[in-house]
Amino acid sequence: DCTFGRMVPNKNAADRMCNKDYFIGTFENTIWYDCWRIQKFKQGSAVWSFPNTTFWNVTMDPDNTDKGLMILEDPGFGAKYPTKALDFSVANGGVDFKPSGSYSSSIGDPRWL
Repeated sequence: DCTFGRMVPNKNAADRMCNKDYFIGTFENTIWYDCWRIQKFKQGSAVWSFPNTTFWNVTMDPDNTDKGLMILEDPGFGAKYPTKALDFSVANGGVDFKPSGSYSSSIGDPRWL
C-alpha cells in the first residue's frame, strides 16, 4: 500500500538490488508514478511480486518488461504533482497523491484514499 512518485524517472529504479534467491519482496496495492524500469527488482534469482499494482510513466516511455509485471494506468496526478522539489511550507509538501484512475483509485498510500 504505497505510492512512489518520480523515483528515478529516467534510470533503472531498482538497479543494483540484491539478486539472491533468499531476497523476497512484494509491492502490493502500489502506485508507481513516473518511475522507470521497476522490473530491475527482479534481477537474478530474487523473488519479487507486484499484485494489484499500477504504474504510469511521464518522463520516459514505459519499459516492455514493466508492462508485463503491472497494470499500466494513469492515476491522474498530472498537474497535481510538482516537477520541482517538495515545498514543506505548504500542506503535504505541495503534492496531491489522491488517485483518480479506475483501478488506481482504490490502491496506493491509504492516507490519500
